[in-house]
Parts: sequence; structure tokens; C-alpha cells
Amino acid sequence: DPMDKPEFISTLAANVRSRISRFDLIGYPISDIRLDGQYKNKTCKATLCSNDPRVNLNLDGSADLSLLEPNIQANLGLHSIKLTEVASYHTPIDSATAKGLDKLILFAQKNHNVEISLDTLIYNSTGSKLDNLNGFVGIDGLMIFNERHPFYSDRIRFTAINTPAGLHKYILSSDIVNASLNTNYEYKDIKDSLFNFVYRYIPNILPQREISKNKQLVNSNQEDKHFNFSFETFNTEPLLYIFLPELYIAEHSSIELNLDDIAQQDHINIQIPKATFKDRFNINNFHLTSNTAANHHMIIDLTGDPLPFANKKAATLSLHQIGL
Repeated sequence: DPMDKPEFISTLAANVRSRISRFDLIGYPISDIRLDGQYKNKTCKATLCSNDPRVNLNLDGSADLSLLEPNIQANLGLHSIKLTEVASYHTPIDSATAKGLDKLILFAQKNHNVEISLDTLIYNSTGSKLDNLNGFVGIDGLMIFNERHPFYSDRIRFTAINTPAGLHKYILSSDIVNASLNTNYEYKDIKDSLFNFVYRYIPNILPQREISKNKQLVNSNQEDKHFNFSFETFNTEPLLYIFLPELYIAEHSSIELNLDDIAQQDHINIQIPKATFKDRFNINNFHLTSNTAANHHMIIDLTGDPLPFANKKAATLSLHQIGL
């Protein structure tokens, strides 16, 4: 039977032209969907178009499975999702337990005329698993319209780089936040590397691992392992208004974290001009800097305006040259 032969997939060719009368999205029945596709020589190309009055989009995609590592590309144009109308078909979301996209649905259920659109989304990736995935995501003209705090982002760019030598690098740039992660730890070791940083300077903070307070990650090649992370905020208020309205973070709040396994040249820098959460506390002009001294102690310099907690007397932050 030729269907049992491995070469069947490699010689398969097919063309698909179809109309989908209904597809449910969070309970809303999308209608008038057209799907055209082609498969040949282990390459798949497809176009999906929805002209539904509440969900209007075009998606072009391709997948090349003939390569050693599959390549996937996609281009999305989202003309409009009338989210308030779509979310009305969804069961009511419990605000106490809502997470992730449920918070967006909850927001649409509670507000009038919430609508999502974007000019274009471009996706391109090569790889079959997280540690060898290389790719790019670009979003232009993303808007979540609502009557009180419309959210708009002109451009969002995300790049993932994973090399055969074990370097993992991720870069996010946008007018909302910038962030980057650069490390040569294996993914399974990242969590332990962060814990070991805490144990290095405060070994008894977690008693259950006190036995390994001086233990470093196993590094058979004595390679210099590093973990570098940076994060800076810009215009976050409209997005937080949708997903976490209790939180406010001022522009140019930043975190810089540089950890080194062997050289132990660790560095932390945190700056928060202003942040509030649920009106229970305020952070103003918070600045923490810490560096590793010659004796492997951590030297901390911490300053900030008084911290007023709800119904509590303000406490002034001022620690200079405290060694741990």
C-alpha cells in the first residue's frame, strides 16, 4: 500500500479551496470564512479570509517542512474585531479569577465599543523546539479602542536568537516597553541560577535549600555562565488600564540584572520614578544599585522618597554601602 511508505508524504500534492460557514471564537459564531491552501514538496501555503461583520481579517501563511529545521511564516492583517459584541456571546468572566486573555474579554464585557485592530503582524521562525528557535515577530499599528483609555502601539518588534553554542538571546522593542534577555544557561538551569544568586549572598533566606548554600550549578567545562536581563517602561498606562488597572508604573522605570556564575561580577540596578498599586502604597524616586565587592560581598546603595502604606506611617528609604 503506497500510503504505508515514508515517501508518500514527500510526494503528496494537494490544493484546497473551501468556505467555512461557521467557526466559534470565544462563543461567537464567525461566518463567511474562505480558506485556500496548497501543499507540495513538503511546503504548505494557505490564505484565510474572514469577512464577518464583527471579525474582519486576512491571514497568509506558509510552512516549509523540507528543511532540517522547519520554517514558518505568516502575515496577518486585522481590520477589526468588535470585541464588545463578540464577548457578549461568551459566558460572564469572574473578575476575581480572570487571567490573561480572560481579562481582555472581561474588559470588553464591562465597557462599550471595545474594538481591536492592527495594520500588520509579520511572523517568521525557524526551529522545532524552544532552545533552537530563531525568529522575528513584528506588529505595526496595534489598537485596542475603548472610550476611556484607548491603547495604541505604533510598532512592536520581538527577536529570538538561539545559537548551536548555547547562547539564548531575546529582544523586545516597542513604544510600550523594551526588554532583553541574554544568557548561556540551559533553560532547565535558569531557575536554579537565579536561586543560587540569592543563596550566594543570603544563604539562609530559604532554609529548605540551606544544605546547598555554597553549591554552584554544575559546569563541567568551567564555562563562564551569565544571565543578563534588562527592562524599561514607556507608555504602559493604557495597557495596564485594560489588564491590571490597580497598577501604575511611570515611564522610564527600569531593571538591569547581570549575573555571572564564575567571575561573580554581579550587578543590579533598579529605578522607579513612581509606582502605585491599589492605592495601598506609593513608590517615588526609588533607586537601588548593587555590585559585587572584591570579597564577593554585595554592596547595596538604596535611596527613595518616603514609602506611605495604607494607614501606615511613611518609612524613608536610605541605605548606603551595606555589605551582604
